[in-house]
Amino acid sequence: MGTTGTGRFGDYGAGQDEGDRCDKAFAADLEDLATCAFYRDHESLPPAGTLIALIVNQRVTVVTAGTGEEIGHLPTEFNYLRACIRSGRIYEGLVKSIAERPLLRVSVDIAPTN
Repeated sequence: MGTTGTGRFGDYGAGQDEGDRCDKAFAADLEDLATCAFYRDHESLPPAGTLIALIVNQRVTVVTAGTGEEIGHLPTEFNYLRACIRSGRIYEGLVKSIAERPLLRVSVDIAPTN
């Protein structure tokens, strides 16, 4: 399970202005679902409507808002969010949709709250 980036160095966020992007809501499909705690512990994906938040570990990670269980990682095109979160931004959202077949998929909607 690799990245869904475009293969360009720009996916890693180096040298780009973070200011305006930190203020924008976005939608994304998560990566590495089968290796994250939520799927390992429950053998299922979180249902649509689950409240979520972002944290920074080695990657920008989506967790459940209530328990902090890791659901999956954002694709590398969202690495600019590392700087936003480290500067105090908080991001929350919802699981928009899930699919378990033919492949695991979680789509999320996320927005800054401050």
